[in-house]
Amino acid sequence: MEFILRDFKREDFEILWDIDQKCFSPGISYSRLELAAYIRRRGSVTIVAESLEAKGGTAKQIVGFIVAEIDRRGMGHVITIDVVGAARRSGVGSRLLAGAEDQLRAVKCRSVRLETAVDNLGALAFYKRHGYFLERTVPQSKIQLSCPDEDCDSRRSGFVQSRGGSPHGAGLHHCPLRPFRRSV
Repeated sequence: MEFILRDFKREDFEILWDIDQKCFSPGISYSRLELAAYIRRRGSVTIVAESLEAKGGTAKQIVGFIVAEIDRRGMGHVITIDVVGAARRSGVGSRLLAGAEDQLRAVKCRSVRLETAVDNLGALAFYKRHGYFLERTVPQSKIQLSCPDEDCDSRRSGFVQSRGGSPHGAGLHHCPLRPFRRSV
């Protein structure tokens, strides 16, 4: 699959939200408000992957996106990488991750962290292949991160439970998380 990376445009939002809803089950997928808040956050980077092949004579299709951010201490955080089923295993996720890392590096980010479920073997292998290493396992997390769809190998991050409870609604089951980190 041929695709390009480009910056997020406001008119992309509903498509990105729809992709997120298809990749993750209710309670795990972001609400419109949550996704919009992450995209608009100060220090946020949102990159879109767009196919070069028009589908059925229509306009180019968005096949994936990444949302990442940098905090005031120079630490990057991958919030989510979402790739549509038909575009998986074609390099879209790898290019999105590299593009976000490049943008974070350009604003003096020293390292990037993310979280994924310990039972999401595809995500664990993906991140390790890209130089991320296990920092720690977070026990007793009350959030299921893996998509129930057998064909979905999406990589979800940003689910470490905060003091005020999960920003993603009620937890679905106990699933430890594996935070990863990589210097950029």
